[in-house]
Amino acid sequence: MEKITMKDFEELISKDEALTAKAKEIIGEGEELKEKIIAFAASLGYELECIGNIREITADEMENVAGGSPQDQSMSPAKQKRAECKKKGHDWVLQKREKGVFWGYNAYYRCQRCGTEKKEWE
Repeated sequence: MEKITMKDFEELISKDEALTAKAKEIIGEGEELKEKIIAFAASLGYELECIGNIREITADEMENVAGGSPQDQSMSPAKQKRAECKKKGHDWVLQKREKGVFWGYNAYYRCQRCGTEKKEWE
């Protein structure tokens, strides 16, 4: 069985109308729903690597991975604003919500100060 992330599995399902229809037939809540999704993935030859609270990494988190110092004077204005938000905290505003393929919602936020965007699974 091929291992695949939940995000990649949802993208795969969304590209095929027949699979999307089958996925929408899966109903339930909590652990019962997770088990049904894992079984559905297995029936297609996939093993889900992780299932649960999945979200994409934000630009700020990516900068932390790459390293660097907010005190760097050669930063662009956008990076300086993000660094300021790191100190004071972002001022997130909900932009939109989309229903997930299986359950929950994807919420899209934007910081009013620096314009950084993030996506969270709810």
